[in-house]
Amino acid sequence: MPGTDAPARETCAETSNKPGIVDRRVWLALAGITALGAALRVYGLARYSLWYDEGTTMYAAGLAAESPLRLLDPGILTEPPLVPLVVYAWKSFLSAAGIELAAGTYRTDFLVRLVPCVISIAAIPMTFAVALRLAGSASIGLLAGVLVAVSPFHVFYAQELRPYSALTFFVLGALWFAINALESDRAVHWTGFVVMLALSMYSHFFTVWYIASLGLAVCVVSAIRRRISYRWVVSQLALLILIFPAVRQGLVINSVISATDSSWYPPLTLKTGLITIKTFFAGYSPRVWAYYPLFSAGALLSFMGAWSLRRRGDSMIVMVVMAIVPIVGNLAVWSMRSFSYYEHRLFIVCGVMFTIFAAGGLVSFRNRAVGVAATGLWLVLSASCLADYYAQCIHPSADHRLGVRYKVANRDVSNRIREEFRDGDVVAQFSHVTHFPLKSHYLPGKPIGTVGFSEEDRTGMIAAYPHESVWEHAGALPARIDEVAGNCERIWYVDSWWEPFQPPPWHVFYRPWLVRHGVVRFDKQYFGVRLGLFDIAAMRNGPVRIEQVVDAGSFAVPRYTDAAGSDIGQAPASDWTEDGSLVAARNTGSGEITIRNGSTNARTIEYRLFASAESIEPLSLNRNEPGSDVWQPVIHGNPAFIDVLDPIKMAAALTRGSHEAASVFADVYLSAGTYRVYAYLWQEVEPANVSRAALRFNAGPRTDGRGAEIGVITPWTAAGTAGWTWFDAGQLVSDGTAQRLTISTELPDGMEKAFADLGRIVFEQVNLGTQSHPTEPYDSGTISVMGDSPAIVPLPAGLQAEGRYDVFFRDTESGDIRFLNWYVSAGGK
Repeated sequence: MPGTDAPARETCAETSNKPGIVDRRVWLALAGITALGAALRVYGLARYSLWYDEGTTMYAAGLAAESPLRLLDPGILTEPPLVPLVVYAWKSFLSAAGIELAAGTYRTDFLVRLVPCVISIAAIPMTFAVALRLAGSASIGLLAGVLVAVSPFHVFYAQELRPYSALTFFVLGALWFAINALESDRAVHWTGFVVMLALSMYSHFFTVWYIASLGLAVCVVSAIRRRISYRWVVSQLALLILIFPAVRQGLVINSVISATDSSWYPPLTLKTGLITIKTFFAGYSPRVWAYYPLFSAGALLSFMGAWSLRRRGDSMIVMVVMAIVPIVGNLAVWSMRSFSYYEHRLFIVCGVMFTIFAAGGLVSFRNRAVGVAATGLWLVLSASCLADYYAQCIHPSADHRLGVRYKVANRDVSNRIREEFRDGDVVAQFSHVTHFPLKSHYLPGKPIGTVGFSEEDRTGMIAAYPHESVWEHAGALPARIDEVAGNCERIWYVDSWWEPFQPPPWHVFYRPWLVRHGVVRFDKQYFGVRLGLFDIAAMRNGPVRIEQVVDAGSFAVPRYTDAAGSDIGQAPASDWTEDGSLVAARNTGSGEITIRNGSTNARTIEYRLFASAESIEPLSLNRNEPGSDVWQPVIHGNPAFIDVLDPIKMAAALTRGSHEAASVFADVYLSAGTYRVYAYLWQEVEPANVSRAALRFNAGPRTDGRGAEIGVITPWTAAGTAGWTWFDAGQLVSDGTAQRLTISTELPDGMEKAFADLGRIVFEQVNLGTQSHPTEPYDSGTISVMGDSPAIVPLPAGLQAEGRYDVFFRDTESGDIRFLNWYVSAGGK
């Protein structure tokens, strides 16, 4: 251990050809180290669900069940085939042994993750063997084994159903055979070298970099010796033949990546390479006080170890090349390309080389006590980083992760779906990040797919990884959400993202759309993923009123009533559970709204109350042609277009090639009477209209379909101010039955393209004595809230006996916006 042996005075031959040099105590120590590494790898093995990458492994294992040859078809799979094939064989063995692999259980996840776990455990004695041969020291070998056994980086991939543990084991094995072959030139060692590299190549295509690095090392050693073994030449030819199918798949991936027009990761810098070395020692921990010392100590000790081993000759060349060339080469290659596929995990074998150097540095201390103290401190810091891994506490910066994601609660979500899944249900996902874990592992056989609003969602996914046939075969390309809703009874909506706590802006469209087109039967936030059950069939006989719905961000469970006022859904939740200044909004009857603020600081809240008989929000609109992209929900990127009180709009874009008169519609319940219809539209100021589409409004009983025309609007003006403006769309007479409002867009004569931006639509009953126009609030004011002390928003005493009130709240400090639908009836709320 630290302070023993003098590797600089030993030769490779002295350590390998004298069996007595590795005595019983060394083997016992190695067994103990391996047992420690095994315990750390088995602990919490199935604590977290399988995530996207692991789901792709299960998907590939399913293809192997159909035919192992399918794993070599680059038209349907770009995964390396060996690990999926091993998983398939392992599952088959367990099944033959009578061990049930029930979907969604902890035991099943544990058993399938045993594959990388066992391989990673085997890599610990392999590390010892390689270090012993390269460094010529049992102490360095054992200490390197200890550092790998407790490494947060290696434990991470021991518990992930991916090929990185296999990559480590096979490349280390090839390295062991290579150093023996260089010394003995025996055919058995060259054969082992070829077999190990071939197995590694079929585990991960990144092996080509290790093949190239080993080849470079052999060439350098041969140049120094001024001779080259013909067996090495033969081995390279044999290796090329063996790995040709894998090379073919790898070339397909390279062409796909070359065609990618978006970047997954931040641009590479020199710092990226340094972070990679830090990751070798500290994993993905966010603890600066732990990973900075580990990085600094690891770098210093690696240099000390390399210096102490400088006389190792051939071994030193091999170690330096294997530690440095893959990292430097990838930094150079990917820095020159528009798309970077550089990931820290790809260099896991380089990390073992750095670990061997660091072990050499610890052994090189002349003062044994210093070496022991340094080793102890290393283990303490590693333990803190391991604790972070077990708690799934990972670095917040993308530079420090590069491909590492949270393992969200896919297992819990799938179990909840399985409990109540019935014929006519579908599972719809916001992102394909949950697709493979659910479809190929947790919910096999269930109808599962990703949803979107337009062709852009499909083309965007293909652009991010342009291999359409692979996505098609996996059923991962998004379908239009309104088409999915039109062909099912209920939708289980799985809402997650690659960065689950930082969803993209368009995330706000989907769940609100489902709330307005299906009755919420279930809604729960799990770790990193939200699950909702939306009864679409319950809405088809609508219209229904949606009560107490927050329009921006997360919102409380709504209450639904049918035209007769009977409940058909859940009662309203009393609180807004969303983070922010407005924590709670509660209905206390027809006379007041109670609001609380979670902060201990006083907040000033503005409120505006708008009255109408009924309103249609943009996401409540249905496209008559779901396959058309003329109408889409938007949040405008141009600040001038953003309406802070109602950010989500429906936008139409018409060209000569698009379908003219494309329309959207919504059904509403209106008591018998006459109503004015007001539409909130973006008005453009132009001398003559050159950009605005005409909007034609039709209305009538839902049973009459499109109904009669009530008005046409072209939202432009020759003078005035551009902005969101209320337009009078016409008048309709309700007979007390469900009414359908249809809005068609038309391209004005002579225009090649035109646009329309539509906000909410409100219905005002004529001569009812309410506000005369929806542009002005019925009531407004400010309130002050602090902590749990409630503030009351008074509703005006002159409210009509039955009506709808849209209440907007705005936190003047944060700008936080909340929106509440409020109904008042003769019997109270």
